[in-house]
Amino acid sequence: MAMPLLAITLMLAALSISLSNWVDRQTVIRLNEDWIEFHSGLRHVRLHWSEIIRVRVLRSRWGDKVHVIGERAHFSFRTLAEVWFQDELKGRMGFEKGDEILHKILVSSDLKKIAEKDGEGSNYARP
Repeated sequence: MAMPLLAITLMLAALSISLSNWVDRQTVIRLNEDWIEFHSGLRHVRLHWSEIIRVRVLRSRWGDKVHVIGERAHFSFRTLAEVWFQDELKGRMGFEKGDEILHKILVSSDLKKIAEKDGEGSNYARP
């Protein structure tokens, strides 16, 4: 009885990881003077700069997690992180120009840093 349950659990974990990797590879962020567009295999969001009401950045050793929150929609992405093991680069994850994307979002949306509540990240909103 335990073996089939273990096999099902491992299969579900493998499928979840595969789906997550596929979504990450399909994700594209487009920026222009009027809006930002986020498109992944599962989600499509376009926000005009004025629609973005808040950005939250959570610090992580695997790249900062950036949450972009609009009036009717939201999305999140990671900035670039490199995975090193025994002084050898094993992989990269997140957007290569993630810090530049974050900066563009903050400037174009006219968001300013607000007081941090939990000390784990940074919050930005309109003054």
